[in-house]
Amino acid sequence: MSPPLLVSGGVAGSRCASCSYPAAPACPRCPACGGPSSETVFSPRGTVWASTLLHIGVAGRQPPFAFAYVDLDDGPRVLAPLEEARVADVGAPVVLIPSADHWCLAVLEENK
Repeated sequence: MSPPLLVSGGVAGSRCASCSYPAAPACPRCPACGGPSSETVFSPRGTVWASTLLHIGVAGRQPPFAFAYVDLDDGPRVLAPLEEARVADVGAPVVLIPSADHWCLAVLEENK
């Protein structure tokens, strides 16, 4: 899975011209129906759909660290690391911000 890309204050993606399916990152054809998609920018705000805390190391990350699936307010579900190494509650509001490693961080709104 490719990390979400932040541009112009939002998340780069696409929306299908036929069925309105949102996707991030952008893709020329809809992954749901195969129709043509046009590029768009989604809000960086969303809610946590699920999150997990990892206790094993992977390339470039020291444990523990957390990831969350975030349902963007006006777009798709994306995977992003959480700013804090803790499990986030389902439904918690988050905002995606740039990070140094080309991922964007999901920051819980209570921490802003």
